[in-house]
Amino acid sequence: MVKTVKVSVIVCLLIITAFWAGFTVASPDGFNPPNIYLDDLPSTVSYVVKTDGSYYWATRHDGKIMWNGTDKATVVQNTIDALTLGGTIVLMDMRKPNGLTQPSDVRIIEHYHGQERVYLWSGLAFSPISTRTGTDSLTYYDSQDGAYTIYMTSSVAANQFFSFWTMEQQFGFGTYQWKGKISNDSNANLMYFVGGLEWHHGRMGDGIICFYFNGTHYKIVNTYNMLDTETVLTGQDWKIERTFKIEWSSTQVKFYIDGTLKATHSTNIPQYPMCFFAESFTGGTPPAYESFLKIRYFEEIVS
Repeated sequence: MVKTVKVSVIVCLLIITAFWAGFTVASPDGFNPPNIYLDDLPSTVSYVVKTDGSYYWATRHDGKIMWNGTDKATVVQNTIDALTLGGTIVLMDMRKPNGLTQPSDVRIIEHYHGQERVYLWSGLAFSPISTRTGTDSLTYYDSQDGAYTIYMTSSVAANQFFSFWTMEQQFGFGTYQWKGKISNDSNANLMYFVGGLEWHHGRMGDGIICFYFNGTHYKIVNTYNMLDTETVLTGQDWKIERTFKIEWSSTQVKFYIDGTLKATHSTNIPQYPMCFFAESFTGGTPPAYESFLKIRYFEEIVS
């Protein structure tokens, strides 16, 4: 009987050792796997990715560290690829790396400096969001192409504004990028703000950074304290989806389209965090055909 007890104890110890061994994986030199406490892992997510400033590691919902390394993008992409049936990944104390391949059934929740951002396959989820619509118009998220859309029917009323903006979700100095397109640029009674940042919606003079088609010309504009700086662009066609990017600091804004620097403005630079917005406007004689403005893939570009 004594021998049986000893064998049982040894077997139990081997089982426990094997169980806990499953909670770490082969690590690069210098990485010490942290203690994992299941109470620290949100019960509704598939993986949590953390960092100590040098290494990144992805912990599965059951406490097992699945991937680790010094390259954040690689660790996060490996985590995404493991979610073959979809799921949710939480990034703690870090921004989402750029250039990820993210399928439509995977969400990434970013916790950083007291902010929470949710990224879908089509970019940042604007939440909460406010909209302004009018007669014969719609503002909606299109799940097929992942675009926030402002749509106007062929019978849209004259002198109407249609827009959306992100309310409490605001963005400070940094680099931001998104894709956008308009349906037409041949009617002076259709004007578009094809994405940008705005301090107080409806009060452009308070602070704005944006890409703008005024019915006749393509422009890039920034304003602050009721003063504006603008550059008129030539050779543009935003009926084709373009990638728009701004690099905003306290002293200047650089404007890019499809990776090409179009202008650098160093006057009338907004100094406060602002909302993301998009807007269209009909003049006195709107055209008798459907039109739209689409925005998608908004993200902050981080190093």
